[in-house]
Amino acid sequence: MRQSRTKIFRDIHSRQKPVLQLDDQTGNEKVVFLKVDDEKNLLRRRVSELVRLMGAGTLILFCINLANVVQRGAGVKEALTQAAFNGYSDLLHAGASVQKTDFSGAQNAFGSANANFQNALQTISFLSENENLFFAQPKTVQSARGLLEAGKSLALAGNDFSKGIEHLRSLPELFLKENQDALAKVDHAAIDYQPKISLTAKLKTDLEFLNQAVREIEVASDNLSLVDLSVLPQPLKLKFISLQQKVETLKNFLYQTQEKLPLLLKLFGDRYLHRYLILLQNDAEARPTGGFIGSYLLVDVNNGNILKMEFHDVYESDGQLHENIPAPEDIAKISKNWGLRDSNYSPDFAISAEKAAWFLQKEKGPSVDSVIALNQHFLADLLDITGPITLSNLSGSLTKDNYLNILSYLVESKKSGDSDPKKILRSFIPALQQKLFGGGKWDKILAVFFDGLKRKDLLFYSRDEEIQAWFHQLGYSGEVLRTSPDEDYLNVIVTSIGGNKSDLYIKQDLQHQTFIDQDGNITDQLTIERSHTWGKKNLESIRALLKSFGFDQLSDTVKFILGAGRNKAIVKVYVPSGSTLLEAENNIAVRQDSDLKKTYFMFEMDEDAGTSQQVTFSYRLPAVLQVVSAASYKFFTQRQPGINASHFQKKIFLNPALNLYQKYPDNLPKDENGNLLLDTTLDKELYLAVLVGR
Repeated sequence: MRQSRTKIFRDIHSRQKPVLQLDDQTGNEKVVFLKVDDEKNLLRRRVSELVRLMGAGTLILFCINLANVVQRGAGVKEALTQAAFNGYSDLLHAGASVQKTDFSGAQNAFGSANANFQNALQTISFLSENENLFFAQPKTVQSARGLLEAGKSLALAGNDFSKGIEHLRSLPELFLKENQDALAKVDHAAIDYQPKISLTAKLKTDLEFLNQAVREIEVASDNLSLVDLSVLPQPLKLKFISLQQKVETLKNFLYQTQEKLPLLLKLFGDRYLHRYLILLQNDAEARPTGGFIGSYLLVDVNNGNILKMEFHDVYESDGQLHENIPAPEDIAKISKNWGLRDSNYSPDFAISAEKAAWFLQKEKGPSVDSVIALNQHFLADLLDITGPITLSNLSGSLTKDNYLNILSYLVESKKSGDSDPKKILRSFIPALQQKLFGGGKWDKILAVFFDGLKRKDLLFYSRDEEIQAWFHQLGYSGEVLRTSPDEDYLNVIVTSIGGNKSDLYIKQDLQHQTFIDQDGNITDQLTIERSHTWGKKNLESIRALLKSFGFDQLSDTVKFILGAGRNKAIVKVYVPSGSTLLEAENNIAVRQDSDLKKTYFMFEMDEDAGTSQQVTFSYRLPAVLQVVSAASYKFFTQRQPGINASHFQKKIFLNPALNLYQKYPDNLPKDENGNLLLDTTLDKELYLAVLVGR
């Protein structure tokens, strides 16, 4: 029974990857489970660990096996061992340099290692030619030669890899530096373009070095296959097998890099210009992929250089659409005329982005290759880098703390006139770009950029299937998980339909409870509570802020839009396909999303300022656990981008007839009644699993 339970529970870590690593203290191998994000950080450790093992294996083999060479070969043995030792030392140095990202130092060390292994090979050649004289065993000599040849090839591969990674490792910073002038301004006209050294040409040079590294690592793999395990002592056999596995791992990594580099070339417009549609989403007004699309940028990139960058008001484009396109059920509550502004209707960014690109063309815009969503909260982090932004038509400076309210006030009050309410944005965005990219603070910009990726304030989509698959692999695509029929899933998606920015003041609390009965039936209960926190202090704060900028008037209409108005939202709760609604206090519609292969429950929630609303309902999952032996219950939840004030609590209740055998995470706590409990701020995807049975 224990064996079958273990087998069933194996896939509990299916969303993680088992990786073999060396324990830094004991030197023994251990298996660890890595999440996708952790796996991306293994490159430097993989390379340094590999060269350390390879060098150690070479040294040990020669120290043991060449000790059998008789007295007249003592001098040869000493020279051979010294050469192997020097090669080993150089590889250690190279591995340390790679870990420190000192690729220039790594190249020197790899070159020295190659020379030392070459000397050792000349010595082993002498042994091979004088086998009778030195009584050397043919298998030993062949194995030694194979391992030395592998060391030489690995040194060459390491050297080529260090050269090939030179531009890749600093690619984001290189792109920013090469395009500093273009990024520092935005205009409807094409940017004055002066021919530069092509960034894609540099990447192509990198690719040649990586191709050579692949060829060398393949030679190393072939040479390792020449080593006869029978000549190795038992402890060394396990080390050697581990070495072979790590060489294969590195070879596969280089294969993947070979595959991905051409995709980077496409993204940088190598053979053909690559056009980006950048959707500027205001997450103060919630939408499934983050926020309302109020404006957008069109950016053309060719050979790694930005040729053009244009800012557009989304309403200008939607005004070019003279066709009535029926909107989805929830979007129809906002507007009868579906357009680009409401194109992010699906929580799956790939679907929404494709619809945005489609609408842009319908509205007489250009075809685009890739789509990027950027949430407004991301701008606050950028303003943290630039400091205050001063505009000629404003008496005060815009900061990360006040920009949102000031810009919203100016747009909604139409201070620049009815014909161009977003004129302030046409001034603010270029000023932000100039101060951000003109200062050369590349490390801080990139830190904010990668933090935005983690928070999903930046999402990526490409119409190129290979590039899109890569975005998905990296976790940047904002796609909804396609779970299997026997897995539980939850994703609460909110679409604001109130026509205001009150989502800034909404706190959301989710309580999800799962009941597993003695027959393995699974029932979920979800309680959603949304609280509108706008109050007198918020109003006083905004009035004081506006007064500091010289604005004394705040109409009821603008006050309503800035956050005081009722928060009206359509809520869609995505659950496993085939789930059945059991009990509900409110009027809840049940729908199927064929694209996402999910069932969703849809209803409306409205909260006036200073009030809360709560909705509770339960539903039965289609899957039944086979608890007669043992079965695993697996649960996934995703967070809607832009919803930053969301709290999540999950409880799992087991029937007394069931036993809990294992759980993931292992430290998953229990409440005072012994039920499994997770209580956290929902700021990322979550995965839970338990193994239960009778």
